[in-house]
Amino acid sequence: MKTPLYKIYEKTPAVGYYTMSNWGGLEVLAVDGIEKNGEDAVVACFNWGNGRQHIARHVIRYTPSGRAYIRKNNWRFYFDEIMKA
Repeated sequence: MKTPLYKIYEKTPAVGYYTMSNWGGLEVLAVDGIEKNGEDAVVACFNWGNGRQHIARHVIRYTPSGRAYIRKNNWRFYFDEIMKA
């Protein structure tokens, strides 16, 4: 049986942050290698001060101009706006 992502990444320090309010925002936890279609992926979650929520793997997508982003809850989070930890 596969180990759930929340158990794998519950103690992992974040590698990047996207602040959405004074209480928290998006945490990028790890660059997760290559997905099935040969696309890169990351593991990201929301953290609002009460623990990590909605930990999931996301495929990195690109705009026509070349900006990299992920989609989470129908929002685009661009990597040039994510702060490195």
